Amino acid sequence: MCKVSVLVPICNVEKYLDQCLSSLAAQDMLELEIICLNDGSLDDSSKIAHKYERNDSRFRVIDKPNSGYGKTMNLGLSVAKGEYIGIVESDDFIENNMFSFLYDIAKNNDADVVKSAFWIHTNGSDVFCDVISDEWYDKVVSQEDTFEIFDLNPSIWSNLYKKSFLIENDISFSETPGASFQDIAWRTKVFASAERAVFTKKAFYHYRRDNVNASVRSNGKLFCVCDEYDEAERFLSSRDDWDDKYQYLIPYFRWGHYLWNCFDRWLTFDSQWNFYNHMCDEMIQYERNGRLHKEFWNKWSWIALQKLLDDPKQFFFDNCVMLWRKYIVMNGFFSVFDEAPKIAIYGAGKVGRAALDALRVHGKQIDCFVVSDMADNDDYVKGVRVRCVDELVLEQANYVILMATGMKAQPEILANLLDKGFTHVVSFMPEVRQALRV
Repeated sequence: MCKVSVLVPICNVEKYLDQCLSSLAAQDMLELEIICLNDGSLDDSSKIAHKYERNDSRFRVIDKPNSGYGKTMNLGLSVAKGEYIGIVESDDFIENNMFSFLYDIAKNNDADVVKSAFWIHTNGSDVFCDVISDEWYDKVVSQEDTFEIFDLNPSIWSNLYKKSFLIENDISFSETPGASFQDIAWRTKVFASAERAVFTKKAFYHYRRDNVNASVRSNGKLFCVCDEYDEAERFLSSRDDWDDKYQYLIPYFRWGHYLWNCFDRWLTFDSQWNFYNHMCDEMIQYERNGRLHKEFWNKWSWIALQKLLDDPKQFFFDNCVMLWRKYIVMNGFFSVFDEAPKIAIYGAGKVGRAALDALRVHGKQIDCFVVSDMADNDDYVKGVRVRCVDELVLEQANYVILMATGMKAQPEILANLLDKGFTHVVSFMPEVRQALRV
């Protein structure tokens, strides 16, 4: 009897694949099948996978034209023979006793799903990652016990799923072409349906964060997170507990991932602004529809939501300030001016003039001051031309805009600049002034 079927989706990962498959070949479970799903790779990934298939009877390689992650994974689910299903992404790797350990937990607890802690692997180093609060480890739980199971990292790969449970609950992957973040809808479906989930603090899975080609890094897939929550909402809306529970939980689920998507991924400014506006529209619509209920949110998320609803521009600006601080700490303040060939200072008043003096001391050439209206401004300030910001719109890609005004005015200024298409903007905030001794 096959105890566990491991699905390994593969697409152009030759750099990491050997490490992944060798960790699977080292598994101490014999009643195991490893299904390598080659989704039209153009590199040597298929050749590497077939090498393992020849040397280990537990391996099976399926070569197919590229059809995307969802269709590939659903194919794997349909051919899997195991009592339980595991997933290992082809740029990650695992400890040699992962599946035997998780299988024993699953059988001993008649679990629908078992989820383990994992390691975040970056440039040869591992950092431990918890998956739930300590009070919920090593016991059978469900969403009836705690909503925290929906706050989990949506990883689908440090888990083991009972195949019959997936079939009975019609759980599968989204097959939308070009989709990404499929782990979100999958996670929501699984933990909304599971009556017996078990979490272990033992970590086996090494999740790679240093793959620059990972889809999570793609600006082009920015709105896929919304599509996945649409799919989760479709799935949950047919349930008996939709009206009194999940219609209120879905906005909370979206909130956490939308914040991460917008402010934790180092997006380009235009992508960030576009997604943020979409996020605001969704939350405002949920408020109008009566779907934002405090009892379904944790304390800090609810406070943050109220700040966004009260003043969206201020909320965006406050989060951007935190990002600017991180960027400056990592790269130094003057690196922001490497993003475009010209520097413009927004604001020709006292703060703007101080910024000009400070930047000149550090050898920076200022192309111009910009203001919203020339009516009350001179044509030149300290020998630098003053221009209306609208004059720069067609040249916006050539400029880094340094907002040098009072801080209270900057949320509105930032929003206006982004609406006009400017993508390189930074605040002359107190930390910067202190660093430049202004």
